[in-house]
Amino acid sequence: MAEPLPAPASLDIASLRARVERRFRVYDVQSDEHVVAFFVDAPRETLEGDFDALKRELKADGLVPLLKYQGGEHAIYVLRSPTRTRRGWTINLVLFLLTVVSTTLVGSASGLFYYGAAGSLAEITQQQYYLQVFEPMNLVRGFLVFSLPLLGILGVHEFGHYYFAKKHGVDASLPFFLPVPPLLGISAIEIGTFGAFISMREPMPNRKALFDIGVAGPLAGLAIAVPVLLIGFALSAASGVTAPADGASTVTLGTPLLFDWLQAPFGLPDDVLIHPVAYAGWVGLLVTSINLLPAGQLDGGHMAAAMFGERARYTSYAAVLGLLAVGLAPAFGYPGFSGWLLFAVLIGFLGIRHPPTLDGVSGIDRKRMIVGWATFALGILCFTLVPIPG
Repeated sequence: MAEPLPAPASLDIASLRARVERRFRVYDVQSDEHVVAFFVDAPRETLEGDFDALKRELKADGLVPLLKYQGGEHAIYVLRSPTRTRRGWTINLVLFLLTVVSTTLVGSASGLFYYGAAGSLAEITQQQYYLQVFEPMNLVRGFLVFSLPLLGILGVHEFGHYYFAKKHGVDASLPFFLPVPPLLGISAIEIGTFGAFISMREPMPNRKALFDIGVAGPLAGLAIAVPVLLIGFALSAASGVTAPADGASTVTLGTPLLFDWLQAPFGLPDDVLIHPVAYAGWVGLLVTSINLLPAGQLDGGHMAAAMFGERARYTSYAAVLGLLAVGLAPAFGYPGFSGWLLFAVLIGFLGIRHPPTLDGVSGIDRKRMIVGWATFALGILCFTLVPIPG
């Protein structure tokens, strides 16, 4: 063994060693100015539970342990937690309210077109159109038929993450919703939001926690998206609103397999427009499929890192390369969607490789592996290669 380095003055190594030795046999200690490394015997049967208990104990004192297995040895590295600035929930509330406004406006415009699709919209001026979008009754309808179901899907998705973060003792923020100002008729298709996310204020403790937190969001969101779609299809069938004969003011959406399967029992003709509620469900499936890409910091990236460990970097590279290929395909005359290029760039910017968990040794059980593969299969059923055909 190498000679131990001088201990950092801010850490009491003797006290730390005593706390580590309550659960592990320590046979060597090394340190520098930032970290203390305890080389330990770690029986596989009790390793995960003992390390988790140590992590929770040290967390109260502003310390973070990392467990690694290198060169045939288990080592626990202890360092101080980074100082984090606590913010209140005001920004979360403001962003949520702005997202309610933006999605309500999109819902009002969508509902105005849907219920006036027989041709009345073509007979009014742009100014009259905007006035109708902002009419109180149209805004109420826009909130009910689009904003509410869409934000329900996104909100339940994020609170799925939040619940399991709290369950595993991981400090997490409330959801941040991302509003997008609607262009109201200028853009071919609008959503009014870039989705939502929660911020993890500390590293993931182990791969089980990483998996549970990652998988909870998509499954919770889908549990809302499916009934939203069914309600939307029922309303579409009941309304029977058809597209204008010339196809003006309509946008064809690329639909994933799950959308098509759920729609099939309603027998909707090709010329029937889907209700705004069904459109909200379509957006929910699109968001779910993007989140389940096994790359970087996406939910699918969390799951892949939990399931495959270091090998997850290969799924991340494959997902980014796939997005680039599909995004560039239209330039070469092949089916594709240039919007996927943006997501490839964002994943690359945020980091293709997933950061390690504090416990870098323990894996996940067979049951979680089965749930993971099943959830990735659901992601495929929600994915649309070309969401908005050119």
